[in-house]
Amino acid sequence: MPPKFSTPPRPSNRELIEASPPPKKRARRCCSVEGCAKWALKGGRCKKHGGGKLCQFEGCKTGAKGATDFCRKHGGGKRCQFEGCKTSAIGGTDFCVKHGGGQRCEAPCCAFKDVADFAPFKHNDIYICWQNACALIEAARIEGRVKDFEHLRKAFGMKKDLAMRGEQCVLFQVFKAFGGFAQATARFIDEPCAEKKDPGALKPDALFVFEGNFAIHLEHDEHPTHERSEQRLAQIHSDAGTIGKTAVIRWCEHRDTANAMCKRKTRKVEGSDYAAAYFEMTDRGWSVLEDICHAIECALRRIEERTQELSIEYINF
Repeated sequence: MPPKFSTPPRPSNRELIEASPPPKKRARRCCSVEGCAKWALKGGRCKKHGGGKLCQFEGCKTGAKGATDFCRKHGGGKRCQFEGCKTSAIGGTDFCVKHGGGQRCEAPCCAFKDVADFAPFKHNDIYICWQNACALIEAARIEGRVKDFEHLRKAFGMKKDLAMRGEQCVLFQVFKAFGGFAQATARFIDEPCAEKKDPGALKPDALFVFEGNFAIHLEHDEHPTHERSEQRLAQIHSDAGTIGKTAVIRWCEHRDTANAMCKRKTRKVEGSDYAAAYFEMTDRGWSVLEDICHAIECALRRIEERTQELSIEYINF
């Protein structure tokens, strides 16, 4: 009689997985440009340094957009679905800024709710703009809700010493009065106007571009000689493509009590080391705001009539 052999028990799938060596991760190449740690695309470089698929338009070295053969400037990427419009769609939507595309602020009382692509933050399942995020954080600080303040600040990625500046206080009232300039086709708020965002580029306080490359440029000056260079204005308008068609409206904040537009206030938050800092409009500020709004109304009228030329108006200097 043949001997009996006992077969060892078969290991379970979990035991086989635990005993097997971990899979080797495929190493991704870095961009071949010295000092760049981004992932390399086709050609051994990252997208910023010319890697990947390039625009097929003659002389253009920008990366092609999406599955198309051209960059956004030369007709690539997703286009606006509005009949007859050839502009790029924005923010994952089917339309351009002019025809309702982009992520808009969903807060019911927001002055920017008609301005596209201006709501980078999400709170309570709705998108809100930077101004509303500031308002939520400041309210939590002033009311002493320390936990809420910390949660909001971390969620929005904002600094510990967040405070509304006088410039923002006045601009907020201007934007509120004009509904965020909803009819503008592009807007630049404290950011460069150049197509390629250069960190060293000049930044307007607020510049709104309308059809026909007409524009309104708002500047809040801290003192009468603040950034008064005409060369600076010309460079900003050149970057925005609005040379000779821009209404520049400047106003001066002033530091003296008689002419100051805003007054800085602080309030200690109980139970924490934080002091809420914020600005309020003064009586003088409300009076100057009326002059600012009148100047903007005149500029908008000239833009509608296509008669706006380069003009500079100084208020409260």
